[in-house]
Amino acid sequence: TWGEAVLGPAVRVLTILVSFSALGSANAKIYTSGRYFMVGARYGYLPEMFSCIQKQRLTPLPSIVLMTILSIIYCIPSNIGNLIGFVSFVSWMFFGLTFLATIFCKFTKAKADRVIKVPIPVIIFMILVSIYLVIAPVISSPNIGYLVALIILLVGLVFYYLFVFRKIQLKVMKKINMFLLELFHLTMSTVNTEE
Repeated sequence: TWGEAVLGPAVRVLTILVSFSALGSANAKIYTSGRYFMVGARYGYLPEMFSCIQKQRLTPLPSIVLMTILSIIYCIPSNIGNLIGFVSFVSWMFFGLTFLATIFCKFTKAKADRVIKVPIPVIIFMILVSIYLVIAPVISSPNIGYLVALIILLVGLVFYYLFVFRKIQLKVMKKINMFLLELFHLTMSTVNTEE
């Protein structure tokens, strides 16, 4: 291979270093993803239990458990390439919608203070890239998985409308929250706003 020709026997060490890097990245992703769930629950996008932390370890245990369960479910399909393609499909769909929202906000909230100011041509370019990265895989290698990913997104919108926008609360959720709070020794997380 090219690596063996350039690096010689050091290519084996490089493989190990890349493995360590991937492992470290996966480890960091697990913990940051758990925090995303925790903050989302704090804003009411997920059940209240996910905004809690474990009392002894001060980690968002319910969020990490949820991420672990989802990761195991995602590993069930035998073709990891398809899984990566479906995740990329959904991710770029959301990126495109985010870029679209950025343009919308530039015109509807023109006077708002912004930490980062992105030029409109860059946003338009990224919208076009997003459209390409969503449509190209569907056209080049059609797969029912893309439709399933889209259906899951639409079902998620239904849940969002019912439980976040309309603020419908199921009585059973209170009982489930209380049971899990006791089971995992959880406490509500607090935000320190003083600096």
